[in-house]
Formats: sequence, structure tokens, C-alpha cells
Amino acid sequence: MRGRGGEEVTGANNPSSAASSSKTARTGQALTRSRHGAGRRAQSFSVVTSPAPYWAARFLHERYQLPVVFTENGVCTTDFVHLDGKVHDPQRIDFLQRYLGGMARAVREGIPVEGYFYWSILDNFEWAQGYKDRFGLIHVDYGTQKRTPKDSFTWYRDLIRRRGAGL
Repeated sequence: MRGRGGEEVTGANNPSSAASSSKTARTGQALTRSRHGAGRRAQSFSVVTSPAPYWAARFLHERYQLPVVFTENGVCTTDFVHLDGKVHDPQRIDFLQRYLGGMARAVREGIPVEGYFYWSILDNFEWAQGYKDRFGLIHVDYGTQKRTPKDSFTWYRDLIRRRGAGL
């Protein structure tokens, strides 16, 4: 894979961390654990584990001695258009803040993270789940194809304008 200047980079597809599931004996509540601590189950198959991008960047850079590009990362949630005509998705904003914060930590420690691509700009058809899971920063009404930017779209746009300040 090639970076901006044509140099080699390591690409990482980091949709979630490797995890296993179990239930607590006392409450029966589902838990997920990864080797980097407890995670929070998002909709369907995603497990949100905040430290994952930091450790992924650190491992990949130490292993391959190349800059890192996150080629795919996102979270599926239950999104819908509210009565005010907007799509409020605070859980996706939380996810982005935590995951990008992990990447920012890696950069502060000198790990060359060269890029990040969120999956996906639009809600779309997922091979395993069909139209059930929504990953997009823009809500798609599948019946009419109307697109509505979600709150996470605005948050991410503003973060980019600030060049990551505040992570």
C-alpha cells in the first residue's frame, strides 16, 4: 500500500477488536472482553473497544516499521429520522471520539498514523446483515433514497476543520 508521498504504509481494517462474549452469572448481562479490556457491544457484530486503534497502530508500526493508515473503521447503530427531521446518533459520536482519541494518543507518542477512513459515508447494504445495520454518517431512506446528514456527520466535519484539536 502507498501513502501520500508514494512511500509504503501498513493498512489496518479495524472494525472492532477481537473479543469473546459471555454472561455474568449474577445478572445474566452480556459482556464482551478483548485482550485490551472490556468492550461495549454495538448493534449486531461490532464490539466497541476504545484502546483498539492505539494498540493496532502501535503493534503495526513496531512490527513493520511503516506508517499506519486505518483503511476501514466504523460502528453500526440504530438510527432513524426524529420528529425534528434530524438523525441524532450520540453513540456514533462517542465511538468516533474514543477511537480517534486512541489514534491521537498514538500520534502523540510518535507513531506515524498517516490516515483514517470512516466506514461508511452513507448507510448501505451490508453483505451479512442486509439493510439492518447502519454505519453511515449520512442516513439513507432506502425507500426514497433521501439523504440526511446525521449529527455524527457534523461532529466529524467540524473535527476535520479543527485538524483534530480536542481529541
